[in-house]
Amino acid sequence: MNGAQVRIAETINQFYEDSTENVYAGRKYKEAIDELELNCRTHLDEPYGQTVTEPVARFCAYFPHINEAIKKREKKLLDYDAHRSKVRKMVEKSSDDPTKLSRAEEVSNMARELYESLNTQLITELPRLIDLRVPYLDPTFEALVKIQLKFCQDSYDSLNSLQEYFPPQDSPVDSRIDETDLPPLNDTPFTLEELSKFTGSNEKEPIYVAVKGIVFDVSENRQSYGPGGNYHIYAGKDVSKGLGLSSLNPEDAIGNYSTLNEEQVDAFSAAQSFRLFFAYI
Repeated sequence: MNGAQVRIAETINQFYEDSTENVYAGRKYKEAIDELELNCRTHLDEPYGQTVTEPVARFCAYFPHINEAIKKREKKLLDYDAHRSKVRKMVEKSSDDPTKLSRAEEVSNMARELYESLNTQLITELPRLIDLRVPYLDPTFEALVKIQLKFCQDSYDSLNSLQEYFPPQDSPVDSRIDETDLPPLNDTPFTLEELSKFTGSNEKEPIYVAVKGIVFDVSENRQSYGPGGNYHIYAGKDVSKGLGLSSLNPEDAIGNYSTLNEEQVDAFSAAQSFRLFFAYI
């Protein structure tokens, strides 16, 4: 589940009024989505963490130690090469103290043993770890598939139960959408001067508001957009800038929004909600 699905359910639930035929279906849909959202956290997120995320994290935790062991081996190899080089020089150039060579050889042998011990350990254990990666991760992959399958099955059962609230359809997509007659859009252009006449001052005329050059009929909400209403300042104008600023100041009720920043321009997406409540002209 994601936030978008939850928001869609909330919008549908609010969209249907108590008097509409599908109000109960809208409520049941929201209940189903809320339940799926809860199940997503309890039956998907938690098992996913236990069987996928945590095992993979434990497996990956080996690699920092391996990297440290490799670095340590390289350092011991450098130490061994330095001691061996010192012994070679002492052999080439005789010393008055014969015990110096003996001590140098002893130190060199100890350095060699440390290096070989670390090198043998890496040569032995690295292939073993690599060979174990598939059998170790196989159950994790299986768990991932089963968790998703269980969640998808539960989601299908929950949403499929809503079918009883809708008339049966032979096709998977409801063809009644194509049968709905929407009023045609009026593409006749408006000038700002013409738009300014429709402010609601004359109760027999509609009230128009424009956003980014698109004119909306807000007459059904005359109480808000008509004289004395909270949004009357918008009536008869292109209010793109004011909408972006969420401002009711008269100086902001203009169509030029070039001074707005990106976040404020994004606020124009809210204007799309006008289309749910007010008709184009």
